[in-house]
Amino acid sequence: MAVESLRQRQHTFEEKKKSIQQEIDRGSRLTKHRISL
Repeated sequence: MAVESLRQRQHTFEEKKKSIQQEIDRGSRLTKHRISL
């Protein structure tokens, strides 16, 4: 049981990290676009 909840927490953490990474990528892309203008 404990292992299962731990795995679930790890999965949630990975998902959060991925979404944050996507946000950073989007932000950097916007910044690059703004600079190129």
